[in-house]
Amino acid sequence: ARLVPVYLLHRYQTDAVARLLGGASYRYGLASDTQAGTTPVDAKTQLAARQRLLGTLSADTLALPASVLALMTPPSMDFERDREYFATRAKPLFDPLGAADAAASMTLQLMLSPPRLQRLLLQRAGNPALPGVRDTVGALLAATWQAPASANREAALVQRSVNWVVLDALMGSLDSGALHPAVESEIRASLESFRQWAGARAATDSNLASAADRIRRYLADPGSVKLRPLPPVQPGAPI
Repeated sequence: ARLVPVYLLHRYQTDAVARLLGGASYRYGLASDTQAGTTPVDAKTQLAARQRLLGTLSADTLALPASVLALMTPPSMDFERDREYFATRAKPLFDPLGAADAAASMTLQLMLSPPRLQRLLLQRAGNPALPGVRDTVGALLAATWQAPASANREAALVQRSVNWVVLDALMGSLDSGALHPAVESEIRASLESFRQWAGARAATDSNLASAADRIRRYLADPGSVKLRPLPPVQPGAPI
């Protein structure tokens, strides 16, 4: 239980950095003030913020060292797991993938929130130098699914687990019904482009083969794919 707030120590910084992506500064003017209005965060800052967010989805950040994993023991009978523990599919043992998935879910819910995606769509239309929906989704896939696999087997497994959370988040955003059709079309185009990339490598990578097939089936008939909910994120405030 003590691992949760330490492992998710970056939750508030992640929230703050995410506000820069698709963000804007604004002020309210008085009757005699002509400077009221809204100004998008500059492109350099937004791109740097996006890169920092993508870094929180890397196994370099999320994989726990062996020294920590060796200390993890199941809770005693008097301290059964509740919502303040990481979920585990290896009950009663600690599941490092459950921890990584929760951290990834935290970032993805911020990055792919419908209002942020809408702001990305609008700001890109006004200024092509600013991040948009499609290039942001492309950067997300490039930093996860399309990144070179780690030579460390444990880290590679963590990254594969996070990759699936990324795909679930993208497909879930399409299925939410909360997106503008133009945003949906951008995400669909990004997924189709990734499907083609993954399909070309499916013969040598079973994960890519599964991802390509899942995307193909969903884009053709959303009802044919049972979507997985994002992993729950453990409570943060008050802490």
